[in-house]
Amino acid sequence: MLSTIALFSSSRRHGNTGQLIDRIAFALNIEIVDLACQRMSSYDYEHLNRNDDFEPLMKRVLEHDPEALKFAALVQEAAQVPFKPQT
Repeated sequence: MLSTIALFSSSRRHGNTGQLIDRIAFALNIEIVDLACQRMSSYDYEHLNRNDDFEPLMKRVLEHDPEALKFAALVQEAAQVPFKPQT
């Protein structure tokens, strides 16, 4: 089982978020997948999107440590809390 994978999604790959994830990935030996480089179509009931990158990507994600996936989900939830500066 592989350790950790980071699914990266940002409009600026080399912006602040991209630079931060690159530094973390380098330090911790984490695989990064840039979602902007993946071919993914919208969900459809006719399954016409069978040839996009979604299913192979999810298979790769499931090869990684499930504890790391839980951690990533917690970080994402915490990141959505609005910042309130102290006065």
